[in-house]
Amino acid sequence: YNQFRDVVRQYRVLSMFIRAGKYEADGPLRNGELCVTCPTRPSPGENLPPNWQDDPLKYAY
Repeated sequence: YNQFRDVVRQYRVLSMFIRAGKYEADGPLRNGELCVTCPTRPSPGENLPPNWQDDPLKYAY
């Protein structure tokens, strides 16, 4: 029970930090900051095709 209680406490603290934290990473995060990344924001290597820069419609990304 004690381990479960500790995990729940950590989850609540992390949830609070995420809700009150920095929402967009415009630079390196400092200690104590959490960031929720935007899944629709184009990020090379994550949600863009490998050859997106050679695509004639690259500005669509």
